[in-house]
Amino acid sequence: WLSSKIDSECKVFVFYNFRESILVPEKFHNKENSGSLLDLMFGQSEDYILIQEHVSSKSIYNIYRVPEQIHHWFMLHFPKCAFKHSSSNQTEEIKEGTVIRCIVSFGSLKVIFSNQGQLQLIQLFPYSSPEDALYFLLRVCETHGVKPTDVKIQLNGLLTSDSALFDLIYNYFTDIDFYSSSFSDIEMENGIELPAHYFSHLLDLAS
Repeated sequence: WLSSKIDSECKVFVFYNFRESILVPEKFHNKENSGSLLDLMFGQSEDYILIQEHVSSKSIYNIYRVPEQIHHWFMLHFPKCAFKHSSSNQTEEIKEGTVIRCIVSFGSLKVIFSNQGQLQLIQLFPYSSPEDALYFLLRVCETHGVKPTDVKIQLNGLLTSDSALFDLIYNYFTDIDFYSSSFSDIEMENGIELPAHYFSHLLDLAS
């Protein structure tokens, strides 16, 4: 998963969004064992590039791996491109309060959880049914000792208020809204208007 943008000087920026990413507090970061941490969390993998990204404003490292073939393709075609993991940017979006921001895509749910304004988790969960996705949200609450009724849910991505997943979430969480940042709805060439929350998580990266 990735997105990219080109600035006014035609420089290419690549944002990776691969699942195999973990956030490590700066004081616990050890460059030599970072690969072992990913192996422990996601299993061993071959033919990848290990990247360790320092997020100085949060005093954490984002450790992630990218398939070698994909990374080398960008380096070959855009030798001066800059790259970053989307989660590194999204740590900057944490607001006050206890919030789970959900970015919904086909078959995956990205959860950004902050408790009283403190980042606790950014993780991408694969799911095959709405019940799977709901389980992950409830599991995050249980693991961190918060009640679903005390959590604000912000929804991004491919989700509507008449979907099965929204109905399930609404049964457990009472404070729900669609997160669209400062963007407006987008009108397509065929005249169809798409809600801003479909794309705002991508536009935030490009802004």
